Amino acid sequence: MADVMVLVLAQIPSLSGIPRDLVENSFVGRSASLTPAALALTMRAALTSFYNVGVGGATHAPAQYIGPSRDRGANKCTFKSYDVTDHLDGSPHGSPIPGSDATWTLGATTNVDGELPSQVCVDLSYTADIADFPEFGSLGSVPSDERAIDEGAPATHTGRLRPRSRHRGHISIGPLFSSSAASSGPGGASIPIAIMRHDITVNAAALRDDPSFDWVVWSRRNAAVDNVIAGYCDDRWDTIRKRLPRATTRTTF
Repeated sequence: MADVMVLVLAQIPSLSGIPRDLVENSFVGRSASLTPAALALTMRAALTSFYNVGVGGATHAPAQYIGPSRDRGANKCTFKSYDVTDHLDGSPHGSPIPGSDATWTLGATTNVDGELPSQVCVDLSYTADIADFPEFGSLGSVPSDERAIDEGAPATHTGRLRPRSRHRGHISIGPLFSSSAASSGPGGASIPIAIMRHDITVNAAALRDDPSFDWVVWSRRNAAVDNVIAGYCDDRWDTIRKRLPRATTRTTF
């Protein structure tokens, strides 16, 4: 049986009920023995455990660090699964796999009293084997970043190609609760605590080592996937610009 590749979107809604406040992370899996529908089912089970179960060595599951603004009602979260086997170049992959849409429940948080600003998160970065790829290559057409496009830049521009970046990916854990999600860093700065970073990476390692499918990095520019072999969480906050809340009051002078 030829390899099949499935994209699963893990969607976590807000208590606000506003679609714009939805949190979404994408995961791609590969299997040489499962059908797309069976692979989607297998990945959904693994991803539910990734969010909700603190595997061996973890103090808390990632869900416990996610803030109280997320809707933790029964079956309020969703998984959407797509067969991307023939669309690795990023071409439209159509509707979800028939019968693959499913609901799930986000695990409880360890703090219900407060939350960091909704755009603040911790990035879980992951990588395939990048030893043979340089960080920077020749000049070529590269995508403009989101901020530049918002300010009127074209979708692509001429720049230095980055072959290594095509073998890396990331997901964002958040929004995060405010109590105990930070510690005093150099100069009194607030940084993500080590135990949270440890717990997220331990659960990521369990996802990588799941024997039922391969967690992969999907490069649309290469139209290919590569197995995830390692990853990390840095001791700094990351920001999701689209999660920035709209201002409700303006103070003028």
